[in-house]
Amino acid sequence: MIDKVVIPAAGDGKRMKKISDNAPKELLPIVNNRVVIDYIMEEITVWGVKKLGVVINPRKEILKEYLNKNYTNFEYKYFIQTEPRGLGDAITLVSEWIDDVFGVVLPDDVIVSEKPPMSKLKEVYDEFGSTVIGVSRSDHMRRYGVVVGEEIKDGIFLVKDLIEKPSEKILNGLVIVGRYFLTDSIFGSIGGRNPRTGEIELTDGLKKLMRTEDIYAVIINGFRFDCGNVEGFFEFLKYAREGVVG
Repeated sequence: MIDKVVIPAAGDGKRMKKISDNAPKELLPIVNNRVVIDYIMEEITVWGVKKLGVVINPRKEILKEYLNKNYTNFEYKYFIQTEPRGLGDAITLVSEWIDDVFGVVLPDDVIVSEKPPMSKLKEVYDEFGSTVIGVSRSDHMRRYGVVVGEEIKDGIFLVKDLIEKPSEKILNGLVIVGRYFLTDSIFGSIGGRNPRTGEIELTDGLKKLMRTEDIYAVIINGFRFDCGNVEGFFEFLKYAREGVVG
């Protein structure tokens, strides 16, 4: 049973400094008194998981206070990432809290879809019993982790390779959209800093895990907005206010 979700929210939001006014990017206002993190919490609420592990940095106590005040139906465990060492490092911080497979939801990625993305990942996990990554078709490969895989069923891929922020477009590549089902085997696979990005990358850990465990990817239909950068934030703002994409 999957009953825990990790929300890595320790990033300082350097790409958002021009508009954030030093507020956490997760608390940037969207519409009707809602902020970015509200859309993430709504997705998790619909999915039904109640135990949340939230990774923050020492300067994000305000985000902790916001969650505790506004989402009292969850059981929280907070973890402190003292310096920005990457998503892989954030995941390792929760290792002692995890005892089985768990979900990961990146709060930068707001996904608007008919079905909660994590529900779709769970269907694939229930079928194959292994790590699952949410992906989409996108031309913006240089910004994100990319999956290369073999389609084994409609919209479901057996992962053959993973590349973090490739320097060029990857033929048949699929962009990771910030939704994961990870087995606890991942903790033994996450290593040191990536020499190219300078961070401890979850993608590198997944690539190592592929040696001993099949990894699957599933297409997440709908609209994905990267609210961790200015362009994506304003795209979502326009969508939320006007219902218009692009």
